Amino acid sequence: MKSFYYLLITGIISITICLSFTIANNGNRTQVKITETFSLFKLEASYSRDQTKKVEAFINQTLKPVTVFKNADELDTRVTLGDSSNFYIRASAGWLLVKVDKDTNSAVSLLRLKNLCGQLSKNVIK
Repeated sequence: MKSFYYLLITGIISITICLSFTIANNGNRTQVKITETFSLFKLEASYSRDQTKKVEAFINQTLKPVTVFKNADELDTRVTLGDSSNFYIRASAGWLLVKVDKDTNSAVSLLRLKNLCGQLSKNVIK
């Protein structure tokens, strides 16, 4: 009977260690998904929480003089730039969603926002 409890406790401890290791390492996975339909361009990215400030700084630098990210931990807003480009952005630590409506943006605006998302996915989010 003692050996049964010993095996049970050892099994529970082993499972707990494995699960905690798996959960801890899931935060280091990077995934970027770009989707384009007839009327919408969308970037969805998940990345290490450590990269959040780098991603926010890149977006702010690229879209100057507009500052998208101020001192908030989370963001959920529609942004309109000086050239009338507009897009929806939602972000939290380690996660970003950008949606660009093709019907409300000019070809030049759409290209600018696509380039921003492309640079994010290739050079910033790693």
